[in-house]
Amino acid sequence: MRFLLTILLLLSGAVYAAPGIELSERTWDFGRISAKGGKVKKEITVTNTGDSPLLIQSVEVACTCTKVEYPKQPILPGASATILITVNPRGQQGSFIRTVNIFNNSGDFRQIVVIKGTITVR
Repeated sequence: MRFLLTILLLLSGAVYAAPGIELSERTWDFGRISAKGGKVKKEITVTNTGDSPLLIQSVEVACTCTKVEYPKQPILPGASATILITVNPRGQQGSFIRTVNIFNNSGDFRQIVVIKGTITVR
């Protein structure tokens, strides 16, 4: 009976259905940013390359000056959505490197985007 159930699951494809994730950017250099110039933004496209819905479960960034907006709804197979990364340079100066951790339900459960730049006071 167990053997028959295993065969049925394999034939149905339920065992193989899984989301996949592809990001349009893995690193982004904002270059020189003026601390007085306001926030800077970067859109990253996330595509589900798998055959079941992709869920972005959470996004983590160590600095409160960086905000991330991400889709809360499932991304269907073959579809894309946008992740928006916003850096507020106010009150900072010098070079920065930050990681944006994107946790999801694919086999690669954590994706990392590295952002960097230099904040100037002028």
